[in-house]
Amino acid sequence: MSTMKKYFLFVALVSFFCCKKEIKSKQSNEIVLIEQKLNNNIDDLLIKSKNYVPNQIDLSEIDFLENFNIASIFNDKKNDKSKKDLIVNYLFLKQYLYHLKKANQGYNLYSMKKGKAKFLIEYFLQSNNIAEHSEGFINSAVAYNVLKKDKSITNSDILSLISKIEAENKRINEQSKKIINN
Repeated sequence: MSTMKKYFLFVALVSFFCCKKEIKSKQSNEIVLIEQKLNNNIDDLLIKSKNYVPNQIDLSEIDFLENFNIASIFNDKKNDKSKKDLIVNYLFLKQYLYHLKKANQGYNLYSMKKGKAKFLIEYFLQSNNIAEHSEGFINSAVAYNVLKKDKSITNSDILSLISKIEAENKRINEQSKKIINN
């Protein structure tokens, strides 16, 4: 190989690696910019949670969560705990109702403990003094089971979700009885 060819090969390789670093650098800057644009407003998150309509089994796949800085919202001591609780309750009850309608059963929240949902699951368990189970399974019915016993709940949307879950559980039980009796 001639000296000129080696030189051009050397320049081409140097250019390739330099450009690759530049791309990585640009991507890093974009990631920083995206993180800065995340919404930190608890009221916006509450509205999104209240209007949330599940379309998948996995809690960690809730699209709108990606637009929020969940850790910042839930760690901010200035944010009202009752709003944090409402956000988690809306999401968990709606998700559990979806599970019942789609598969007649709850699902393992631990399998959904990833991404931003991980923080929501841990917050719910901590705020309700629920110990993490060593066997690694906690049913998505957990929020329903906690809230249906709470007589102090006055939020009509939460009470409505609890009623819908009770109706869905009744439907499942009646369906099971029919299957057993046939």
